[in-house]
Amino acid sequence: MATKLQNLWRALGKHKCLYLTIFFVLLICFIDENSLLRRWRLIRQNNELQEQILRYEKEYADANAELKQLDNSPEAVERVARVNLLMKTSDEDVYVIEETP
Repeated sequence: MATKLQNLWRALGKHKCLYLTIFFVLLICFIDENSLLRRWRLIRQNNELQEQILRYEKEYADANAELKQLDNSPEAVERVARVNLLMKTSDEDVYVIEETP
């Protein structure tokens, strides 16, 4: 029994570089706080947030353009009042048709 155990330790000792390398790869890829898996998730989250920033910047630019148009054009104010606020002139009738789901 003792010789089998000694042979096992000798066999493990011959490949200790391989075992150390495997342990190191596992540590770097999965176990560590700064693992590659965590880093990949953070990069993916960062990309999603960058896309949101671009979308919000575009919405902001569109809203500013519409605001400038509303400041300079009475026709734009009238269009917004008719479409969004359902306002009308005295000689018009407005019918609102809603679709039920």
